Amino acid sequence: MLEATHKKIAREIAKALSLEEHESSLLEVGSVSPDSWADFPHHRDKESEIEKRILEARARYLENDDECYSVLGIALHYIQDMWTLSPRIEDKHTEWEKRIHLSPILDKSKLKKEIERLVLPKKAKEEYLQLVDRCSSRVNGEQLLSYVFDNYRQTDWSAPVLDLNFAYMSCLEVARNVFLPREQSEEMQRSVDALHEKLDGLSRAHAMCNERIKSLEQKTGGFPRIYFEQGWSIGRFDPQPLFVPSGVPRTRIVDAVQVSNLFGAVWNRAKDDPNERERVLTVRPKQYTSKVRKKVEEKRKHCLWRGKEIEVEREMEVDVVVEFFRLSITGDESYYVDCPSLEIAHYVRAVLTHLDARSSASSLNSLREFPIPLKAEHIRKLLDKYGKDKAEMERERANLQRLQRKMQNVTKEISRKIRYWDNLRDINASLKKLGVYY
Repeated sequence: MLEATHKKIAREIAKALSLEEHESSLLEVGSVSPDSWADFPHHRDKESEIEKRILEARARYLENDDECYSVLGIALHYIQDMWTLSPRIEDKHTEWEKRIHLSPILDKSKLKKEIERLVLPKKAKEEYLQLVDRCSSRVNGEQLLSYVFDNYRQTDWSAPVLDLNFAYMSCLEVARNVFLPREQSEEMQRSVDALHEKLDGLSRAHAMCNERIKSLEQKTGGFPRIYFEQGWSIGRFDPQPLFVPSGVPRTRIVDAVQVSNLFGAVWNRAKDDPNERERVLTVRPKQYTSKVRKKVEEKRKHCLWRGKEIEVEREMEVDVVVEFFRLSITGDESYYVDCPSLEIAHYVRAVLTHLDARSSASSLNSLREFPIPLKAEHIRKLLDKYGKDKAEMERERANLQRLQRKMQNVTKEISRKIRYWDNLRDINASLKKLGVYY
């Protein structure tokens, strides 16, 4: 558009919004400034520049900085040029711009009548009639950028009067939004400040909860050595004869080969996720019957004295039921570890839950030397501490989720009380993302 046309639109906007003379003059100056910068073309690829200038103008307006009028004028310049159709023949461009300048600014009803009068294809007329309704509608600040870029013609048909009026309508709605008064009372500001303080407190609690979870994860991840106490007698997985009950064959003690094979199966299913590893491992009681030779006493009739009975002792085989506990993949016993007691089974389960596949501890030779308390009461004490730490960790995780939900609710409450378009802090954050520091 011509410089005179940019000024014409700026004056009409200033008049419609009742701007003071000084403010109107600054708006005019800004609306013609880009033509002296030679950053052509102005009619396309200026979306980012338009967004930056609109947000900066709003931020300055909220700070009572009168430079907001000239900054907005720059954005309006690019929007106006965006609505200027470029004729296919270059030397007709100036003539087209002159005709735009001579065209009148019309209200909504008159513009619709003008569209009906113009010689345009039906499809183009229908599009422009719909655009009149969309461009003349009111939007709030959050929708403003979508309003500017989405409400644009898709047809190559136009007329100078259309270029002028659609540019004016779009720029007027942009200016109206930029110069909206801040809808925020002192009471509302105090309420918002209180919510921000609450959010800060929740954020601190969230950070502390997160630290406690990390500390507990580190502690449980160091199982079992971190739970050992001084004076405990420590044995090894393979062999572990002190745990073998009477009559239990050697195959029923904790076997490092079994542990190694089961760990490989666990790793394939759960990788390095301790919670998932624990879920895929199951402990189930098992029994087997063992033949044991036992001396028994019985009474027999004396061979010499009729009616006389004597007690004799003899050996015989009896069935002894032995209980043990099998640790395996849930629903799959292809790989398992048989343990002589429930405590040892849970101990091995915890070991497999935290064993690092990348460390030497997962190798067979290292597993043969893997430590285990020799006394059952020490294992029970160790598992009790470990269980309490895990329970505390689950409570902290549940608390963390509650804090996150509370933070989300407070954030939503702040958003309901204060619009983004009135929040200078949020607008400045958006500007910094766009690389604008004024």
